Amino acid sequence: MVFLLVAESEDDFPPTVASRCRSVHMGRVPLPDLVEALVARGLDEDAAGGVAVVSGGRPGLALALMSQPEVARFRELWLSIPGQVTPHPGDGQRLAMELLGELAPLVEQSIPGDLAKEKAQRARRRAEMSLLISGLEILASWYSDAASLQLGGPIRNSDLDLAAFTDVAPRRAVSSAEAVLDAVVDIQANLRRELVLANLFSSLGSTE
Repeated sequence: MVFLLVAESEDDFPPTVASRCRSVHMGRVPLPDLVEALVARGLDEDAAGGVAVVSGGRPGLALALMSQPEVARFRELWLSIPGQVTPHPGDGQRLAMELLGELAPLVEQSIPGDLAKEKAQRARRRAEMSLLISGLEILASWYSDAASLQLGGPIRNSDLDLAAFTDVAPRRAVSSAEAVLDAVVDIQANLRRELVLANLFSSLGSTE
């Protein structure tokens, strides 16, 4: 007999149970499938597309956020970062704190109100990490678009002002996208989020 236990994290199980399980990590839901599911639950297609991008293909997070008005601002916030970064560490720190402050309401709204304190804390950490990773992936897409557009390729964020993409040279855009994805690894390693973001934003603003 085989028991299938489904959870967002092994932390949700007592150690005596988790130690006897074999973990199978499921991949993210493709964005078109997630949009279709959200539309079936009553969202219009534009809103569903925004929620799907913000959730990064995570259906549980998408369902938790589907009625939150802050979702629309989430993508705009991350895509505005290339125009705000400077090489000064103080500016990177300020931008990091502002971003985490904007993130806080979405994190809180994604947590069920009936969880015990310890479970709520774990759920809060997971939600913040998921949203930060989604945001960093959105930011990386801006730099990927900047390189692709200037080299004659397709872009993902076609609704943005295309002239802004030419502010960053293709080689610099590629290295910036790589730096953003390196920050995803640091976030997943549970390094301090504000320090990871502040260091990233300072490096993105560097002219070297």
